[in-house]
This record gives sequence, structure tokens and C-alpha cells, in this order.
Amino acid sequence: MNLESAIEEMAINPQEITKLCLDDMPLTSLDGLEKVPNLEDLILTSMPKLTDIQALVNVPKLWRLELTDSPQLSDIEPLKYLSELQVLDLTGTGITDIGVLSYLSQLEQLYIGDTGAKDISPIIELSKLANVFLYGMPINDYEPLLSLPNLMIVDLGGIDMYRYGCLLEELKKRGALVLVP
Repeated sequence: MNLESAIEEMAINPQEITKLCLDDMPLTSLDGLEKVPNLEDLILTSMPKLTDIQALVNVPKLWRLELTDSPQLSDIEPLKYLSELQVLDLTGTGITDIGVLSYLSQLEQLYIGDTGAKDISPIIELSKLANVFLYGMPINDYEPLLSLPNLMIVDLGGIDMYRYGCLLEELKKRGALVLVP
């Protein structure tokens, strides 16, 4: 089954679809999204074969995107065209480079735990970012978190408490709720 046939099976006018939730499908791409141009909320979980998200450029109204548990997904370049995105969840994907996230100026919530991203410096550009979930990541430098003026919640599960104790204290002083195991 592909995404286009899943949309057709819904038996409603695709122009009227604003939210789409799909789970555990053997999709390799998001081809077919052009059929739902008014989509605002897309949740795709457990897509083990998903590698191509180029079709996201056809849904510029998206404010929330969840592409979780898709370990083959590594190229997230098309995200830069989603200027309305406020919530992004890429937990459990194969991403290692999050540079494209610097284009997402409206982003308020970011979930990129359990990925291979080591460099989080692109988040410096995200002044509206309030909630960041970075658990289980091989991050080299957590200092970019200090540049986020609206940071309220940060999940740093797996962080070396001894090495980054001063950073954690500084985040707490700024009013952020810091979650560590």
C-alpha cells in the first residue's frame, strides 16, 4: 500500500483532510501528499522503510509533523520548506545532520531523541523553541541550549551529569525544567 491509496481509502474529499495519522505502514516515500494540500497535522509512526520525504514540500500548511520510529529516514532537507512548523518529532529516525532545522523559525517543540545527531548548534536560530527532547543522543556540545531565550523544558536523558553539571544548573537558573534520569 502507498500513501496515495491510503488517502483514497478514507472516502472523503482529500481537500478537506487537515489531519492524517498512519501507523506501521511499509511506505518508502510520502508520494501522494499532494492530494491533501490543506494538511496541517501529520503523524506517521513506525514507518521502517521510509526514506523519502520530498513530498512534504506539497503541504506547506503543516504546523505539526511527527515522523517517529523510522530508522531508515536520514535526509530531512525537505523540512526547510515547512515555514509554519511549530512541532517536529523525529524521534527514532536515522538522522545525523539537523542543519536544516535552522530554517524552521516558528518551531516551538523539537523531539530528536534516539537519533545519531551529534551537533545541535543549528537550534541556535530557533528563538521560539520552548521544549527540546534530546535523550539518548551522542551530542558533543550542549552549549547551544543556552542560546534559547524561551526554553522551558529540556530532556537530556543519558547526559553525563558530572561533565555537564554547570550547564544543567545554568539552564535551571534560567527557569527551564531539566529532565535527566
